[in-house]
Amino acid sequence: TKTDTKESIYNVRKYNKNIRIVVLNRWDLECEFEQGVDDNVTLLNASEILASRFADYLPDTPLIAKNVGLGMGEIMELIVPFGSTYVYRHISTNEQSNWRVAAICRGQKLILPRPTFEIRPNDILLIIGNPAVLESIYKSVKSELGQFPIPFGRNIYLMIDMMVNKNENVDFLINEAILLHSKLNSSRLIIKIINPSYCTALDKLKKMDSNHILVEIDYRHSSFKKILSSDIRKYDIGLIMVANSHFNKRAIKKELYKAKIPILKVGDYGLESLKKGVVLLESGINYEKFSPIIFDISSQLDLDAKLYDYLSDNSTIEKELRENFENISNIFNRDVEIIESQINPIRSLRGSKDFLLFVPFDKELLEPKLLTFFYTKFSSHYDKLDSNYQLFMPMD
Repeated sequence: TKTDTKESIYNVRKYNKNIRIVVLNRWDLECEFEQGVDDNVTLLNASEILASRFADYLPDTPLIAKNVGLGMGEIMELIVPFGSTYVYRHISTNEQSNWRVAAICRGQKLILPRPTFEIRPNDILLIIGNPAVLESIYKSVKSELGQFPIPFGRNIYLMIDMMVNKNENVDFLINEAILLHSKLNSSRLIIKIINPSYCTALDKLKKMDSNHILVEIDYRHSSFKKILSSDIRKYDIGLIMVANSHFNKRAIKKELYKAKIPILKVGDYGLESLKKGVVLLESGINYEKFSPIIFDISSQLDLDAKLYDYLSDNSTIEKELRENFENISNIFNRDVEIIESQINPIRSLRGSKDFLLFVPFDKELLEPKLLTFFYTKFSSHYDKLDSNYQLFMPMD
């Protein structure tokens, strides 16, 4: 009882005036007792302790070590759900900046993982690092597949330069962006007009502003670099849409590369014509890093996934890569077709109107076209399929 607790403290104080006393406080006791204020008595609120411990068992709540290390959340435990973007990926494919996977509990075993260790559903990860970073990692691990443009951001961003795009092309870009926004799990569509000039599409845009579509017109003729960097900070952008003519300007391509956000280059044939998502496999590319994104987008746009392995000798598609694609496709309940071909896939795909090409966006794409003519990587020759929809995936 409250009286017994106070008497116990009094008796301990008679024996030793300086000993530290910790009390489980169920009765709203205060540190001021009959013998006066006692700074060496610590009162622990029983209700707060019970609520804190109970919260550790709630779903979708990270378990943070409170009495280990700094106790500020730099050690966290979380369970990887079945639909997470982290499942069936090796630890080394996850960017671990300011955080690390220290251990994994699988079943009744504690595993000290190597970089090549594969994360599986229901694994318990023990991660350490900066508390703010761990909080974002927790959200990323818990985010389920089928959420693109997450984890890059929540909004689609369409950039239109009216000095480059003709009047009829502006209408086409707007309609394609609205259609894509309706298909993907994006929160908002942001349409940015630069170098505005009068056209019928501009009148249409001004009437379009709503809760789901934001239209911004830059009348200051600011540089593309300044506008893009400002908008990336201002909006939670997960996908940038640009016209073909806009993307192929080398200076603009460099800024898009620096953004480290997926870039969708709009094709000539329209989004409704797309029937399949295509990946041209080649050595030196870590496909496992963005294979969940490929299936995520293919699932939301209802595309068949097709992987082309040119001159296959089982070196490009290794066993682990095959398993990764098959495991991810099973999560989405979608089939994946691996085409082993002796014919250059770029040549066989030219003229087709029904595919979205996934392209690794690496530094080689920033080189002048004259130099890329001699490169053997498929991604360096994306311009041979310029008429098609192409999604450039950030590699770093």
